[in-house]
Amino acid sequence: FHHAAAEMGFDADQCVVIADSQAGVTAGVAAGMRVLGFIGGGHCGPEMNELLRGAGADVIFGHMRDLPGLLDGLAA
Repeated sequence: FHHAAAEMGFDADQCVVIADSQAGVTAGVAAGMRVLGFIGGGHCGPEMNELLRGAGADVIFGHMRDLPGLLDGLAA
């Protein structure tokens, strides 16, 4: 993640990762980015909230309609 962001001209702290897996959250955290954990996918069971939070997600959300407000909140 970090390398791709740098190639696009952004620092890691200017980026947000939206991840629906522990691996995605872990990679985003390791790259120094804010991570939103998405638990609304069909593959996400009831344990996914705890797994993504435990991996370091800053915020957990379950509906993509909530994403604009979450991003606005991060920008404030």
